[in-house]
Amino acid sequence: MYDNGGRGIHCFLSDNITIVNNTCYQNSASPEIDEGEITVYGTGSNRSENCSVYNNILFARTGEKVNTVSNVTNYIHRNNIYFNSEIGSQLSTIGKSADPMFVNPTTGDFKLKTGSPAIDYGVSSLYFPKKDLFGNARPKGKEVDCGAYEIE
Repeated sequence: MYDNGGRGIHCFLSDNITIVNNTCYQNSASPEIDEGEITVYGTGSNRSENCSVYNNILFARTGEKVNTVSNVTNYIHRNNIYFNSEIGSQLSTIGKSADPMFVNPTTGDFKLKTGSPAIDYGVSSLYFPKKDLFGNARPKGKEVDCGAYEIE
């Protein structure tokens, strides 16, 4: 998901969801929306429950949040790559703030360059797609790569 006016991935009043191996790049283009690449939340006494976010790449617009989490019970956020934003306090310490090193994001090429910190950083012991968006088998290395593409 990239260059949307709204969020990259938005889960509102959602239960038992897993968001895995996505690449979210500079969404929240609308000035009215500043909640980041992945948002998971409830409102008031209505909570989201059992939400997991694994193996994703979240590349925020300059000055925007990388994500928003609010009113969620049992939230897990692991092995994600964050860039161009501060990592919020609601995120786990199991994540990296680093340039994911895309081939050419300005043209929509979000494949990873050799040496990317997203390579082999995902969690293979959990659920993950067995193929990337190009149909390449996953994982190719010791672990699954973060994001939508496995390095070739």
